[in-house]
Amino acid sequence: MIISEYASSHVKFMHGIKVLMAKNYIDNLSEEVKKGKNKKAQLGYYPQQAPVGYKNAGGLEGKRVIIPDPDKSSYVKRLFELYATGVYSVEELRKKLYNEGFNHKGRMYSKPKMLYILHDYFYIGKFIYNGAIYDGKHEPLIDVELFNKVQKLFNQSKARTHDIEFTYAGLIKCGHCGCQLTAELKKGKYVYYHCTGKRGGDCKKDWVREEKLDKVFWDLIKKIPNPDSGLFDMIRKGIKETRKLKNEYEETSTEAIQKQIEILKRRIDNLYADKLDGKITEEFWREKHNLWYSERDELLEKLKGFNSAARTFDEGTNLLENFCKHAPQAYLQACPKVKQQILKMIGSNFYHCKETHKRRLD
Repeated sequence: MIISEYASSHVKFMHGIKVLMAKNYIDNLSEEVKKGKNKKAQLGYYPQQAPVGYKNAGGLEGKRVIIPDPDKSSYVKRLFELYATGVYSVEELRKKLYNEGFNHKGRMYSKPKMLYILHDYFYIGKFIYNGAIYDGKHEPLIDVELFNKVQKLFNQSKARTHDIEFTYAGLIKCGHCGCQLTAELKKGKYVYYHCTGKRGGDCKKDWVREEKLDKVFWDLIKKIPNPDSGLFDMIRKGIKETRKLKNEYEETSTEAIQKQIEILKRRIDNLYADKLDGKITEEFWREKHNLWYSERDELLEKLKGFNSAARTFDEGTNLLENFCKHAPQAYLQACPKVKQQILKMIGSNFYHCKETHKRRLD
């Protein structure tokens, strides 16, 4: 849909509501895929690309597993062993191992990459995913004693964590560099937000108290018109139209995915028949069998994601409808998690600058 610059404010408002609800639904689909990966992590299987020194391979029943890379695992071991001596710096090892043949597509590994390897729990049989540490099913390359010795040399202190829900965590970006703002608890009671500074610069020094952000968002909430102004009927109409588009999208996508699953099932059955008839080798059968089973599992996860995303969408639209009836009261009484849901439903792309508190709605 194309909105003319001469369109009325009501048309623009309706378009904005539909875009935000559609974005919210797509975000929910993405979250459901992440849930599938979280489940895989809980079972001990790293749900991402294998780190340096390992490679992804097919396992039993088509499940993807991670095994040591025969070309690079020895270099990773040597990196830990040499650094543990205390004789070499990371920069020196970077050049030394490159000269010995440790490289990525012919190029020397960067210093940050080398540091990441030396701090990665993956090499002792564990892995971190979404902030949690899991015991992995993969084979360790480094023993715990050597790993701890390396960490001691770095003299790193463990970061403190707090069992707190930060209202605006992951919701606001830095107005200077575009990085996410992260939250920290100070003196046990004060919440401050600051730029992660992942893109460099001095943005990490740009701190802001949560109370100041509360005021900015509260001023935004108070600008929402009274339901008697006709806004509520417009929002309900927008929800109805968006729900129709969502249902059509789900129906079309579900049908396409089910067709793909049927194709894969036939391929797997025919492949096994070819193996029994001696038309293909055992190695070829296992390679394709694992690949197609893996693809089928991913498609099944997508189907599950549609159901969960639809339920979350319904909850979100009900929240939006109720919120618009009693906007100020609903926001004041909401917990941090619900406040985040409300803000995501009415806006996006929130930015904070040191000089002034700025918000932009797309």
